[in-house]
Amino acid sequence: MITRQSADRSVIDTMLLERLYDAGRYFLISSSGVLPPRLTGIWTGAWNGAWADDFTTDANVNLQVAGGNILDTTDVMEGYFNLILDQLDDWRTNATNLNGARGILVPHRRTRSPATRPSCATGSVPP
Repeated sequence: MITRQSADRSVIDTMLLERLYDAGRYFLISSSGVLPPRLTGIWTGAWNGAWADDFTTDANVNLQVAGGNILDTTDVMEGYFNLILDQLDDWRTNATNLNGARGILVPHRRTRSPATRPSCATGSVPP
């Protein structure tokens, strides 16, 4: 399919497109749970990645779950909603303490444990 697509780039190979859709859906379902997938998902053979292995909320987590609506996987989006809802109070505190403002201020990283979650309100950052 890839060879066929490469041979004629003026036309999208629908079989390849369907395979990519199915693969994306499979990966999202397979790596989701109580929380959304992290960059490592379940594909490294271990739950602890070679880097901080946390949730990077500036873009990475959002990109991991971006297909949740079009892939008809609204049930696996619950982990993403859990991650966000669990942090809202902390984000409000961040906005108040750092900017004296209402609303939320989201740090760019979050560890897996709420107890060790970095808060930009306290000035702490993950290693």
